[in-house]
Amino acid sequence: LKTTKMLVFLVFQMISVFFINFLRVLATTGDIGFTANLIHRDSPLSPFYNSFETYTDRMKNTLLNYGIGEYYLNYSIGTPKVKQSGIIDTGSDIIWTQCRPCSVDRKECFKQDAVIFDPKGLEKGAHGSSTYKGVSYDSPYCKALGDQGKFRVRPYLCGYQLKYTEGTTSKGDLAEESFAIGDSISLQGIVFGCGHRNKGEGYEHYATGVIGLGDSQLSLIYQLPIKRKFSYCLVDRSRRETTSKINFGSVGLDTKSSAVVSTPLVKPKASPTSSHYHITLIKIDMGGRAQLNYNDSTIPPLGNMIVDVASTYSYIHHQLFDSLKAKMERAVGYKAEKDLWEKGRICFKARKRFLPSITFHFDGGMKLTLPPENSYFTVSQKKNIECLTILGNEDPKDEAVFGVSGQANFVVGYDLELKRIFFMEKDCTEY
Repeated sequence: LKTTKMLVFLVFQMISVFFINFLRVLATTGDIGFTANLIHRDSPLSPFYNSFETYTDRMKNTLLNYGIGEYYLNYSIGTPKVKQSGIIDTGSDIIWTQCRPCSVDRKECFKQDAVIFDPKGLEKGAHGSSTYKGVSYDSPYCKALGDQGKFRVRPYLCGYQLKYTEGTTSKGDLAEESFAIGDSISLQGIVFGCGHRNKGEGYEHYATGVIGLGDSQLSLIYQLPIKRKFSYCLVDRSRRETTSKINFGSVGLDTKSSAVVSTPLVKPKASPTSSHYHITLIKIDMGGRAQLNYNDSTIPPLGNMIVDVASTYSYIHHQLFDSLKAKMERAVGYKAEKDLWEKGRICFKARKRFLPSITFHFDGGMKLTLPPENSYFTVSQKKNIECLTILGNEDPKDEAVFGVSGQANFVVGYDLELKRIFFMEKDCTEY
């Protein structure tokens, strides 16, 4: 009898713990959610960390691979669970990972250190996944891909295909599967892309795919059964031994605090269905003196800049960039240095503290004065060369981008119901 009572008690405890975690995820009211760690690709905490790389090596890799994202989220997929690592991307509207069948030798996939997910157990010794299920071609999720992003697989299932601006591509089956984040967060029926044809040189040995956080029905934000709010606090590149944080279900800050600033999230007329998060840049000032308007127009176009957590740098209109370079050369007193690795960057032989501060002004009165570490990269410690983390768009049609370099050590909170984005300066090692 005692044994039976003990067994009942243990079962009750297990059910209670599960139910509490279940409520944490399924809460649909209030700022309730969960927090996960984000790991920088060059962090000692990363399984891809190369201890033999020098500071210069890491800087060069960052400068040359700035288009593929810097932070990834560890998660598990399937039943039984298979560990994966996805690059977080606020500019992507879909979750995808590499899947078998997929041949690295035939260049159907890029190389990855983690096990490639094999939901149907095609490889020798693989168990497959009991929770994997294909998505119907007539489902709302398939329709959300758009005509260019979907195709029919066999009679009734949905396939997806996508291409990012830096050249990465993925093509495969749209499916439902169980996801797990951390030890206690279990998510059922998450729709994702199971990629059988993937190309991404910068992804090799680093990640298995992408965690899309964009403004779209297929992104993780829209699929979680919580309010459409999320936030993150990214440590700067000098503190890579510390994890960054992402919070699902909360903007992560007190929006009424005087330390918090915000600006509207808007859809530009040119791309009203875009899954990117657009804000409106009004002007940039340098050292609190020289003010540079977005363009010659008295009214900048709404939604002229996207907030992108997968882009290392910020990008501005090429005319604005040229004006910024000229103003900086006058302020510093000499011409910019030639960049060591890439053309088109503004570099000076000077210490950060002697270079002018950069402030972005946005619609609604929001202004962000970037700390020196956000404004400048130390490209060469020996030669004492600092490069601006803002670049000019080569194509005038390209959108301006507010990248990771500008967002580090800020709590960045998104409220998709209010259609606002919030910023608060914060040491993210203490967040």
